[in-house]
Amino acid sequence: MSDPSFFQEIQEDLERQKLEALWKKYGFWIIVLALGLVIATASATTFRSWKASHNQKVTAAFLTTMRASPTAAETLKALNTFADEHRGADQAAMALLRAGSVALAQGDVQTAVGFFDRVEKDAGFDSALRQLGALFSVQAQLDQEDPALLASRLDPLIEANMPWRFTAKETYAYVALRNGEREKAKAFFQEIVQDPEAPPSLAARVSDILHAWD
Repeated sequence: MSDPSFFQEIQEDLERQKLEALWKKYGFWIIVLALGLVIATASATTFRSWKASHNQKVTAAFLTTMRASPTAAETLKALNTFADEHRGADQAAMALLRAGSVALAQGDVQTAVGFFDRVEKDAGFDSALRQLGALFSVQAQLDQEDPALLASRLDPLIEANMPWRFTAKETYAYVALRNGEREKAKAFFQEIVQDPEAPPSLAARVSDILHAWD
């Protein structure tokens, strides 16, 4: 009775009996769970494939919309319709941003701001696009909106790691200048020039402004 293999056989038999008992009790649900995992994996793969295909179609439709309208009024109407038909898609946000720039080029600041603000306020859009909408809205209103209000909208955009922080800082400097805060504006310009991560073209432009002040 002291043979180790004997005790091992008993242990293995007990384990087998336990597994059989568990299978009799839960076998059906184990199968269901296994099938669920397979279906979920297949569904995820199918969804990714569909999303990529759908995204390509939406982008193609967006580019077609951009090219199809010869006049500004028709372009605005087409872009607005496209954005309504593709709510939540990044291409819809880009359509609204484009519509805002078209309206601004026509001198219609109010309409442009309306498009930009729609992007900022739509929680369905990517956060970077929403921040860009806010930035464009501020830039469109630099000459007419209350500087304090514009500054408050720029505050979250200039924080570290924000995607448009350098352009937001430049815009903040212009807001400060309009408000008569020359030193504050200069400080923002200097932050841009001294930051190695600042886009070269932006840093060069700001550097020229600082040299003109000296």
